[in-house]
Amino acid sequence: MAVEQLFFDLGNTSDGSDINLHPELSHPIYTRALEKFLAQTEGPLREGDRAIPYLREVAQGLLGRYCTEYGLRIAFMESIASLLWDPDQQLWGVSQRSYMSMCRWIFRGRKVGGIPPQDYDHLSHTLTVPTKCANCARSPAYFACTSCTLRHDSHITICTMYCNELCLVLHRSTHQSTCVQRVRLMRSVAILKAIFTIVSKELSIFSPAKCQETDGMTFLSQDDPFLDCLRGNFLLHKFPRESFGTKRHDTMVLHSQYSSHIRPDGIIRSLLDWLWERGDSRSFIKSYDLVPVLVKNVDCPLAMEGWFFYMDGLKSNVLRPHWVLRVRLQCGEEFAVDLAGGQFGWAEYLMH
Repeated sequence: MAVEQLFFDLGNTSDGSDINLHPELSHPIYTRALEKFLAQTEGPLREGDRAIPYLREVAQGLLGRYCTEYGLRIAFMESIASLLWDPDQQLWGVSQRSYMSMCRWIFRGRKVGGIPPQDYDHLSHTLTVPTKCANCARSPAYFACTSCTLRHDSHITICTMYCNELCLVLHRSTHQSTCVQRVRLMRSVAILKAIFTIVSKELSIFSPAKCQETDGMTFLSQDDPFLDCLRGNFLLHKFPRESFGTKRHDTMVLHSQYSSHIRPDGIIRSLLDWLWERGDSRSFIKSYDLVPVLVKNVDCPLAMEGWFFYMDGLKSNVLRPHWVLRVRLQCGEEFAVDLAGGQFGWAEYLMH
């Protein structure tokens, strides 16, 4: 009954944007529920209560080392991830079954029903490709300005469309300023990606032991790098390419590695101030800010296990906040820059 009561008390924290992007909202709920559970389960346990010692250890560990960075809710979900494959699931109560079903859905990528798997890697064309002519507003539009068109694997995310070549020529003087600023943005974002990629490839702490896809997730287990140091090996080494199964897995792990720097307290702000000359009137960037987003529709998200936890939990890249740059150019256009989107298998990194 104590276990069922615990998950009943936690049942009010559904999976939404507010609760995920603002950890402080769920912290009081989880603190009270875990403290209540510890008080209820003090003393000798009845035979058959196998989950109670495990959950007590989780609760004591989390309350003793609470980290405000991601919040108690995320830490609790990641710590009890092994229960998702509990052979005694038929003994779960209604509240525990509901809570664990929500956890399983999140760990599997928050997939919305009705979306074919092949569409997880790209945004819809209707979101990224204009359907009307930029000069006369007629439809359909077949011609594009080739200078500021951005493609990802033949998929267009930035472009200006025209109904015919005459409209393209007539609109050139109006479009020129926007076109130049777009091109400068594309080049600067390419430089940013190159910096993060090169540094992460040259200085990595990943020592993969196994990487495999199962149950809708990509499981990555690795050896403790600090234990390797005690054996005489270097903590930092080159990124172990081709050690994660496929090139797609390599990209996911590489982007996951440097995603921790793309956050308000990361080095991303210093790089942007240098690259985009913040405060300089000649800069083509009017403003930018980092925005946390709720990640959905991820095909086989990463679930890392190993030295990250004091117990047999999982570190999910879907649960933790994902930061995206919102950039406004001097011409007024706004763009989203997703430098670490590759950790979710996403191809686009710059779009309207």
